[in-house]
Formats: sequence, C-alpha cells, structure tokens
Amino acid sequence: VIISSIQHMDHREHIPADRLSLALAMCEATDDSLLIAGSLQSLERSCLGMEHFQAAYGWLTNWDKSVVFILNVPDPPVSLSLPSVLPANPTSQIVCMREVRVIPSHMEFLRVFVNNPLAQFAKLCDIINSFAFPHLHCQLPLTALHRIISQCLVSQICPLITFQPITRTQAQQLDHMIACLVHNYYHFPYHFHSTLLSLPIDLFGMGFPSISHLNDTQGMLCNLNHHIPAFRTMAAITLSNWMCSLNHCVYPLDGPSVHRSFARQNHALPTTWIIVHETLRHSELTIPTTDQLFLLGDVALRHLLRACPSSSFPLSPYIISILETEGYSWLRDLLVTQPADLPCLSLRLSPMITCLLGRWLQSLTPYRASLVIPRAVQQNYAELALLGAIHVSPQLPHQHLPDSLIACDGSMVLAHVKINCMCSVTFAVTAASGLLIGSMDHYTNGAIILHGELYGLVVSALLARAQTPNSAIHSDHLNALHVINSSLVSPLLPHSWLTLPAHSLYRWLFDIILSSPNPPTLSHIKAHTNSDSLPVQANALVDSSACDSHKRLICPYPVPPATFMLDTFSLYSSTTKFVESPISSLLTYLLSHSAAAQLTFKPYSTLTLHLYDLHAPPEHPYVRTPYAYSVLVQLYTRSRQLDTTSVCFGHLQNTSPWCCFGCGSLETPHHLFFECLCFAETRNRSSQDVFDATSVLLSEAKTPVTTMELYLHTAWHLFVDDTVWPLHASQYYLGTVPAINALWETTPQWADIMLGQMLYLLLHLQGKNIRP
Repeated sequence: VIISSIQHMDHREHIPADRLSLALAMCEATDDSLLIAGSLQSLERSCLGMEHFQAAYGWLTNWDKSVVFILNVPDPPVSLSLPSVLPANPTSQIVCMREVRVIPSHMEFLRVFVNNPLAQFAKLCDIINSFAFPHLHCQLPLTALHRIISQCLVSQICPLITFQPITRTQAQQLDHMIACLVHNYYHFPYHFHSTLLSLPIDLFGMGFPSISHLNDTQGMLCNLNHHIPAFRTMAAITLSNWMCSLNHCVYPLDGPSVHRSFARQNHALPTTWIIVHETLRHSELTIPTTDQLFLLGDVALRHLLRACPSSSFPLSPYIISILETEGYSWLRDLLVTQPADLPCLSLRLSPMITCLLGRWLQSLTPYRASLVIPRAVQQNYAELALLGAIHVSPQLPHQHLPDSLIACDGSMVLAHVKINCMCSVTFAVTAASGLLIGSMDHYTNGAIILHGELYGLVVSALLARAQTPNSAIHSDHLNALHVINSSLVSPLLPHSWLTLPAHSLYRWLFDIILSSPNPPTLSHIKAHTNSDSLPVQANALVDSSACDSHKRLICPYPVPPATFMLDTFSLYSSTTKFVESPISSLLTYLLSHSAAAQLTFKPYSTLTLHLYDLHAPPEHPYVRTPYAYSVLVQLYTRSRQLDTTSVCFGHLQNTSPWCCFGCGSLETPHHLFFECLCFAETRNRSSQDVFDATSVLLSEAKTPVTTMELYLHTAWHLFVDDTVWPLHASQYYLGTVPAINALWETTPQWADIMLGQMLYLLLHLQGKNIRP
C-alpha cells in the first residue's frame, strides 16, 4: 500500500510534502502484527511470506486471536481463509488454510479501537467503575487516596489514552467519575467541585492526577518531528491533506485557523490531531513551521491563490490557469524565469504585477519574517552579530587575561509573584578581546537561568573558534558542561536533544564545537570560592557583571534567538515565544489556569486569592502527611459544600440553619472556626503553637526585631478576625495566609521558608484539632 497526499495522487502538488510517499506493508508492536494490503490476493501473499519468515525463528501465529479487518467493501464475508504453514513441519512448503473471522466495522491494534474515541471511552469508564478503594477498619486520609489513584488507577488509564485519546468532553467526564469515587468514599452529603480535586497545588487545588490533562498532552507534535522517517513522513502527508483538502490550503496549526473547530472532521483526520488542535485553541498556543524557506519559491501558485485573500495575492485565477497550461505552476518558475525566456508563453507579466508579487513575498510572515530565511544564513548572521557585539562592547575586563582563557556565567531575576512582568535573564562573557553582557529579552518569559548559562557558552565557543586555538572555556554550570562533553565523546541521537530544556542552544553549542578546527576545552569551575587562580577570578568577574546588569538603566545587548536550531515544528506562545520546556508541564499549567479562570469555577470566588499571599502552598500536607483531614475540609469549604447546618438548609430547606452547639448564630464554616465558643480553647492553643514555632524560626534566621514583631503579630492573629487579614476576617481554614510578604521586600529570601513553614503548621494543627 502506497500512502501519499491527495494532491500527489491528483498530480497537483502544492507544497514539498506532496512529493512524499510511504510504502506500508506491516505495523508491529510488542506481540501484535498488522498486515496491510489493498486486495485479498496481496494479503494472502503477505500472510504466507510472514508465516515462512517467523517459522524460521520458531514462532507461530495464534490463529484463534487473529482477525481480518475489511474496510470500504460492500457485503463483506463473515470469515476468510488465509494461507499458513503446517504446525508440525513449519519448514515444509505445504500450505494449509486457516479460517479467520472478519470485522468490517473498525480496526483494532494493541487491543485498542483505532480512531474510535467512543469505544475507548466506554473501556475507560468500565475501568473506573470497577475500581474500589481498600476496605479497612478506618478511613484513609486524602493523601493516601491520592497515592492509590495515581499508582493503581491512572497507571492503567495512561497507556490506553496514549494509544487512543478521547475527546476533551469525555476526558472531563472521567475526571468527574474519579472525583465521585473520592466523594463517595468519605460519605459527605454534598459533592465538592470536581475541577478543584485535579487542580495543581500551586493553584490551590488538591494536586490529583487529571485524565483531561493527560489526554490533551498526547499526540501530534512528536510525530511531526519524529526521528524515525516513516513516522515523520506519515505525519507530513496527513498535515498536507489537512491543509489543502480540508482547510482551503491554509496552515491549520498557526494563524486564524487555530481558532476554527475541526471536531466534525473525525472521518478525515486522526482523533489525536483533532484533540491537539482543540488543546491549542484553548491554551492560546500555535505550532508554526520554523523552516518556511519553501514560501520563497517551492510552493504552487494555485496553493497561494487559495490560501491568500483575493485582495492580497497579485495574480488572478485566470492568470494562474494560463501559467499552468504553459507549465509554470510553481512560484519559483516566475522568480527565476525572465520574460525573454518564455517564448511559448502567450501571457506576459507586467512590471506592476512583478512588483506586487515581490511586496507580497515580503509580507508573508510579518511577525516571524526570519523563518523564511535559510537556516544556515540565519545562523551565520547570528554568529557574526555576536562576534561584532563583543568587539564593539564598551566594557573591558578588569584585568589582563591570557588569549586562551574565556569565562562565562548567567544570572536571572524572577518576576514578582503578584505582578505580570517578565523575568530578567542575562549572561556575561569575558576574554582577552573584551567583555560582553547580553540579555535574553527576545525570549521574553520563555527564558530561564539555563538559557543564560548556555548562551554564555555559545558566545564563548564562538570566540574560541575565531581566536586562539586550544582555548579553555570556564563555567560554573556543571550540568551543561557534562551534557556537551558527553555528547562529544558519544554523540546523542537526534531525538535525545528534545528531552533537554533549551535544546536549541545545546544544539548550537554542539555545532560550533564540532565546526571548530581546534575545539575548546570546557572546564567546570566552582563559583564563590576564595581561590586566587585566574579562572576563578574571571568567573567572579562575569558573575558580578551579569548580576549587576539587572540594575542598570541601559539594558544589555539583546541576543538573537536560536530559531534556526529549533525543530521544524515547534510550540509557540505569544508570552514565551518558542517553547523549549517539557510540553506536558506547560500544557498542564496553561489548561489549569484556563479552568481556574472560568467564571463558573466557584472555588476561586470563595478563596479571593488576589487578596492573600500567592506563594505556592507546600506539597507535604497535600501529598504525604497522614494528618490530612484538614485538606479534606479545605476541599469542601473551597467548594462551599462543607456539611454545616446552614449549607444543609440551603440545599434542603427542611433543617435549622442555626449552630448545633446552641450559639444562636448561623452555622457557617467561619462561625465554626472563629466564633463558636466550643472551639475557643482549641483556637487559643493553636495560636500559641504557631506563635512559638514562628518565633523559633525567626530567631534562627536572625531576623531584625522590628520585622520579627510584625511576623509574630501576624502569627498570633491567624486564628482570629483581625486587621492582618485583608477583609478583617480570617480565612485560614481555606488554606490561605495574609499577604505579609508585601511588608518585608528588603529580605525576600526568607519568604518561602517562613510562609511554607507557617502554612504547613496551620494545616497540620487544623488536621489534629478537627475530627470528622
């Protein structure tokens, strides 16, 4: 069976992918084999050949489990006879026939219905419905259920979703079913918000695994960039059919087509691709092609006419039809051919049309125009710009360095947790020729400290290649040096780079070192030591230069991004530019934020997080501690479903809403935790415990007296309504603390320590003092 695009079969290729074809005869994984044929005779030949092949190794086919799938055939038979070898004498040339049942409705592989999310959803529902928690003499804490669901339930579902994803709606239903398992286990009367259970802990959720997030992160990008040519070719053919046959020659993974729904195209597109497209649309991500050189000539005129609005493309359908009849159907035919070379062409292109065509080419990618430039040219321009920048840099080393010594270091300042601003990442490189300080501003929020460290190594390697041979590059980033030195000894496979953050810079650095006639030596040096050696002093110089650059009014030189080393298809975000971090983590983060930002998500309106401290809660109370009843209380109070008399009255209207302890007030969560006299002693004891623990923590940190008084005042009033709380009403039972970090900006290094410890104590004490 030969697989190619529809345009290829019609002999009307539009783009380079239409020239691809894939000969497919067999698919095999573990102990399943799928023979593919276009006719019964071809299937019989393939079957007999494979029988003889595996008989030579002592393998035999399990014919009782074998099935023939017949598609697009009217009135298919109930069974078919296929040739095989004799089990008693497999090497014999005698052929025996085996009766095999026929399935005409679908295909199965690895016990999965191919491109049938409905059948897959039914199988996953059966797995969840048949799952039960262990029966013990006491209830397990929520943290134990978290571990059981992750290891015993999600571990079964994850490989099945990898083989065949389901729709986003179906995945959300599975999340709700898992939430029902948890709710039914604790026998609370009213159900909590299902999304809150699978929301990450840093977004004030419970951190349970989410089926919808696992389902959304599967699919297409891996196949488009696959290191095995057969997978990559099949993905390119599918994308070409999607673009030219289903989307009017418009690229579907970038631009306006990302906001279009292809949910009804499940008969023409793999379900996995439709799900990924829906994920891109909800996450505001795109997948542009980083190598768009074909737009400068290797693209059909008919393709451009269909893809572009009639008002923007300078050639009319009539002109293109005449050009095609004369054999000029590609853009390159018009760019390299002069009018004098067209003696047989009855139509001449006017200078005005030629000028319009040139202007149109310049406007093809207005916000990523560099992607149409050849990658080798982009790399050459970037390297020349960096070498020029270090030679014209006004900064000079503070001491004379030998020609063979180069040092580099990176620095990063995080954005404020409450302010929507970019983090600052810079690097510094020093050598005998000068000192260069660069910034990663072109990477926006996609840059981390690793980008700064690697870019410093890239510039250092460029200097070593252009200057003295046998140079030594000194850096304090041990992991990056280990990766590059290991790859020089044993080169990494192409797909192995993808697992590395900032893999484009790794590839660039590796390419520079390989192209150097005398490769430099990459040496690790310990930072912040008292050594008087020249490498240590040089490292201290670049470290201080990179750190001081964040405070300067004049920004450092913004270095060009290494888009020429990205994969052909790369994830792109308007806020982080090209994404080089793990995709599953990014999508989980974006989808979680999108779900929490919806107006129908009531827990966030209950929490009013913008008024309180936004540091991520510690994971220990939500994942590991056995005293997790407080977390269960948070789960229901954040959903406004805690079993109090006022909540029961709101649901049923047949009970008294007043406090069951005789206080004469409405029994709300706030009343129980702060006003009810039955728990006054518990609150006072908890306040004293938190006060004592916080005092010890601050004393060990040698906190100034004025700052310590502020902290201790806040710690003492955590369990009472006081002005330390934004609304003068304590909300500790929801898992929040006051935003006291705004008052101690001079010592932010203690923020995470103090707040994490304080929050842990709150949760721990609440779990000990409140009993179901």
